[in-house]
Amino acid sequence: MQVGQSFSLELIQTKTFWRQATAFEVKRLLIAGKQKEALRAAQDGQIWGCALLMARQLGQKFYTDTTAEMAQRQFQPGFPLRTLTLLYAGQHAGVFVGNTNSSNVTALQPQLVPASAVDGATQDAVEGMLEEWQENMAIMAVNRTNGDERVIMQLGDCLWRHRDEICGAHICYLVANASFKPFSPPARLCLIGADHCKYPRTYASPEAIQRMEVYEFARVTSNSQFILLPYKLIYASMLAEAGKINEALRYCLAVLKTLKTVGHAADVCKKRL
Repeated sequence: MQVGQSFSLELIQTKTFWRQATAFEVKRLLIAGKQKEALRAAQDGQIWGCALLMARQLGQKFYTDTTAEMAQRQFQPGFPLRTLTLLYAGQHAGVFVGNTNSSNVTALQPQLVPASAVDGATQDAVEGMLEEWQENMAIMAVNRTNGDERVIMQLGDCLWRHRDEICGAHICYLVANASFKPFSPPARLCLIGADHCKYPRTYASPEAIQRMEVYEFARVTSNSQFILLPYKLIYASMLAEAGKINEALRYCLAVLKTLKTVGHAADVCKKRL
C-alpha cells in the first residue's frame, strides 16, 4: 500500500472513530435528559443530521442557529451553498461575515459594506462572494427567500466599490427590483451599465440609453407605467445632432404621445431633466 493511500485510510478511520465517540456522547446526554447539551455535542462533532433534528425539536431559534452554524463550519465564505443556507436560516448578515459562531451573527442592517477594505474574516467573506458572484447571484435568484433583496443589493454594492464592475452591480440591482432614480451621487441606478458617479457628465451615452430602451420594452409589456421619457428626449437630441432628423422626430412624437396618455408623465419628466 502506498503512503498516500495509507494516510487516507488512517484519516477515514480517525474520522469514523470520532463520529462514533460523538454519537455515544450525544446518546448519553439525551438519556440524561440534557437536550441542549446533546445538541451542542452534535454541533461540535459535526453530526449535522442529528443536530438539525434535535434543534427542530427544541424550537425555531435553535434550528436557525444550528443551520447557520452548519453553513459556516461546512463551507468557505463565498461558496454558494453557504450563502443559500444562511439565507434559509434567516442569518443574512452572515453572508458577508467570515465563519464564526452563529450566536455572533446578528440581523442584517441596511448599511452597506464599507468602501474601504475591511480586515479579518469579513474581508475574506467579501472577497469570497466576489470571486463567485455569478453563482451566488444565480442561486439566490432562483431560490428566493425573505429579505434576500438586501443581500443581493449588498453584493451589487461590493461589485461596484471593490471591483468597479458596474454591469455586474446593475444586474444585482435589477434582480433585487431596485428603482431607477434621477441623477444623484447616492443613486444606484440611473442608466443600465452607466457609471453616473464616475462619469456624471457623459454617463447618458447612446449605448446606455439603448440598453434602457430594451429594458423598458421588456417592462412595458407587463407594466405600462414604466417610462423613460427624460432619456428619450436626450437621445432624440443626440440623433438630431448626428443629422438623423426623422429618427429624432419619431422619438419626440412618441414622447408626446406618452405625455398625453399617462397623466403623471409630465411631472416625471420635469423632475428628471
